[in-house]
Amino acid sequence: MCDVVIKACNLNVEVQSKKILKDVSFSARKGEVMALLGGNGAGKSTTLKTFLGLMKATSGQAILMGQDVHSSPEIVRQKVAYLPESVMLYGHLSAFENLRYFLSLSGNPKSDDVIASSLERVALQEAAWHA
Repeated sequence: MCDVVIKACNLNVEVQSKKILKDVSFSARKGEVMALLGGNGAGKSTTLKTFLGLMKATSGQAILMGQDVHSSPEIVRQKVAYLPESVMLYGHLSAFENLRYFLSLSGNPKSDDVIASSLERVALQEAAWHA
């Protein structure tokens, strides 16, 4: 069994004929920590969006936990989470409602009991759940 969790093989992404990623290759095994470093416009966000199936690679492969992102985007999205630098929550929704909404968008809805348990686990005071 291969313990490679994330792998890019000659990944290329073009947007309106502009090359954003060119022949990007890397891999990381279970338990390893990897960072994408670079200045603005270096392709960090594009790489992540490609692995999340939000952008399509022009060529090459993006593989997460043995699944090709291009051919199995739904399966991949069920296995990963993405926390952007600036989280955009809906201010008119409570923390509980935001979680319920984003879980449903991800195709992975959870019961109210599971959401409550998760909020308890991260030590968010119950008074803030519905504020």
